[in-house]
Amino acid sequence: MNGVFVMPKGVPNKRYTPEFKTLVVETMLNERLSYSETARQFGVVRSRITAWERIYLEEGAAGFVSLDTIAEEADIITFHTPLTKEGPFATRHLANEVFFNKTHKKPWFVNASRGAVHDTTALIKALKSGKISEAVIDCWENEPAIDRELLSLTAVATPHIAGFSADGKANGTRTCLENIERFFGVKIEKLREVMPPEPADPVIDLAGVTEHRIEHAILKSFSPLGVDRALRETPEKFEWFRANYHHPREFAAYTVKNATTEERELFDKLGFK
Repeated sequence: MNGVFVMPKGVPNKRYTPEFKTLVVETMLNERLSYSETARQFGVVRSRITAWERIYLEEGAAGFVSLDTIAEEADIITFHTPLTKEGPFATRHLANEVFFNKTHKKPWFVNASRGAVHDTTALIKALKSGKISEAVIDCWENEPAIDRELLSLTAVATPHIAGFSADGKANGTRTCLENIERFFGVKIEKLREVMPPEPADPVIDLAGVTEHRIEHAILKSFSPLGVDRALRETPEKFEWFRANYHHPREFAAYTVKNATTEERELFDKLGFK
């Protein structure tokens, strides 16, 4: 979400105002609810937030619409779906030339799921023709041999690291160890010591920050600009970047000072202290 609603400083002409926009989340039902709530917390408070997932659409679940409706109405399309290649719910090349040609509002396109969910050739064509205004790409076809032309056309490019927070890694490790404890009936003494490291600077002070204060705080916790720049400079190191990624802490690890009452309410919803 940072890549859509909070564009890094230094990327010219990429700032985006989300109010009154239609966000489409293409994902599973439980994740759709999570991403939609995050979008509202980021300030998409008066937008229409909808979703597509073919199995739920067929079952008549509320809030799900057809791909044609998405193409016609979406301002932002963000993918968080598994990659499936066969069967009635296949998602490979879900975003293809036919889909992009139907986009009416020149939406932003985000892929944080699997690279082959979009058709790279079709996406490049859509970006060049203006059918898609901007692309934020974390997942690429043919990783690690990513398409250099698509890389050059994206607003934000990262090497498949969207879910790599230190908190997520610690939580995953702890869950595995807890399952081992239960299954084998053993006690792992150091289990409670599995915690993510403290951030180097856990306090974000907004004193003296006169504009884009929410953005400032979010990018203080993590900005994709550094890894974006590194990937553009040496895309052949895609796997190295993934293996040597500095896993950031999530918002809950940071305390925001000198926020206004209105800002404090938003920071609380986002999970900041």
